[in-house]
Amino acid sequence: MKNVFDRSDYRGWNIFRWLKLFVFDLKCCRERITKGYCQKDLWNIDYWFLVVMSDMLSEFNQTTCSTPGRLMEKFPGESGHKEWEAILSKMSFLLNEANEYTCKWINPYAEEHDKAFCEFEEKYGIAGEKLLTDEERSDKHTRRIHFMSEIPEYAYIDEPYKTAEKESWNYRNQCKDEALSLFSEWFWSLWD
Repeated sequence: MKNVFDRSDYRGWNIFRWLKLFVFDLKCCRERITKGYCQKDLWNIDYWFLVVMSDMLSEFNQTTCSTPGRLMEKFPGESGHKEWEAILSKMSFLLNEANEYTCKWINPYAEEHDKAFCEFEEKYGIAGEKLLTDEERSDKHTRRIHFMSEIPEYAYIDEPYKTAEKESWNYRNQCKDEALSLFSEWFWSLWD
């Protein structure tokens, strides 16, 4: 489980904001002790589930000494337990792959896209603010954003990057679906 006290949260803050965050983190620790989850976990339940369940399944796999009866019937002796370990490993692996931060699938255009994006922001400002027309600047009710794909010198990398990101999303979504299908199938066997 992700630690409540994330060091990166405390960087670059003044002492008063740091103390406020520290008090909030102590509150989160109390909530985790009393409820099993905290406000920080509620901010991103899907991420929390992927991380916590993958870690729990992995540890359960290492420590379990039981095997579901239906596996023992199908695979007698040690082979039944080996099959159970493989199922638990697969569930943990699939949940890790569903998590964008631990997925092994890497967008092959990410590095080039990031470099082009930094160049774009240097030349045209954040959200392309230097590309705004006088009319767009004077409009107080809406804010126009310009994207990298609008500039021909950057459009070449934007499309393949987005296509690869969609492939990544589809892969992670398939992993999530398969993991939850296994989780559902073996739900009543996840005890020792």
